[in-house]
Amino acid sequence: MKGHQTLFNDIIEESPLRIVKGRSERLDNLRNQCLVERYLYMMKVTGWRYDLMLNLIAKDFFLSERTVTNILDENYHIVSSVRNNIPAKKELEKKWPHYNWETPTLDMYI
Repeated sequence: MKGHQTLFNDIIEESPLRIVKGRSERLDNLRNQCLVERYLYMMKVTGWRYDLMLNLIAKDFFLSERTVTNILDENYHIVSSVRNNIPAKKELEKKWPHYNWETPTLDMYI
């Protein structure tokens, strides 16, 4: 019924816990680190053009290509440090085990 309080609303309103909405900065930072490392490693092993690599990363992270370029631009300090020392495949497999670190084929992403 409209306008009446429900038991659920009564419980939530009186809850001492504060509901925090929004994004987690810690999780965004982890995602960005993984994205940069994946981007640079895959660029190194595939040698693909920039636009193809953006497509791969966008699909891997469920982002638009524009968002990927924004993340790479905003995290240039990470890109610079990783570019100088791209981790080996074994390190990446250990650090980010949920990704397949085998060399992808182009038909997987187009």
